[in-house]
Amino acid sequence: MAWKIGDTIHDFKGGTATVFCDVPCDLYGGQPVNRVPDIRFKSKIYVGVSKMTQRAVSYFLSLVMWIAVLGFTGCSQEDPFPSGDKGAVYDLTRSVSDAAGRPGFADLFAEDAVPDKTQEEKINRLVCIPQGDIQFESDTVKFEVTVEDMKANATVMTWSARKVGETWKLTDVPLPP
Repeated sequence: MAWKIGDTIHDFKGGTATVFCDVPCDLYGGQPVNRVPDIRFKSKIYVGVSKMTQRAVSYFLSLVMWIAVLGFTGCSQEDPFPSGDKGAVYDLTRSVSDAAGRPGFADLFAEDAVPDKTQEEKINRLVCIPQGDIQFESDTVKFEVTVEDMKANATVMTWSARKVGETWKLTDVPLPP
């Protein structure tokens, strides 16, 4: 079957398309004789609507989408990467499981609080994520940490740290059983 310019093709869902070039082609899935015909499908939403109106609606919807995306990304209640002492404690907490089993692991802890090898191996298999707001009391702090194992079992624990010189060090790191 050869389509001619201006022919309207109906699909099984009720949509239509218009042929804009004259190319012989088989309607039921056969290969075109020379090239694929230029067929432009119409959405049921835009039937009888001018191209200018279609573009205006499209631009408006794009603008609304971008405003929503920018609005939601700026509405975070808490900075995931805070600065100052809070940022130092957050970084210390996030890095403890990665440092386990490596030479600098003991440097993350106060001298009297370095975990033994068994605890270090256990920490190495955990993901430690600081939670909530940290309440600083001079050079010591207690804060909540979500400790998650490799099976996605999460437990909220209370850890503590103290400032030694200009560096924060962990002092109490209880782990789930």
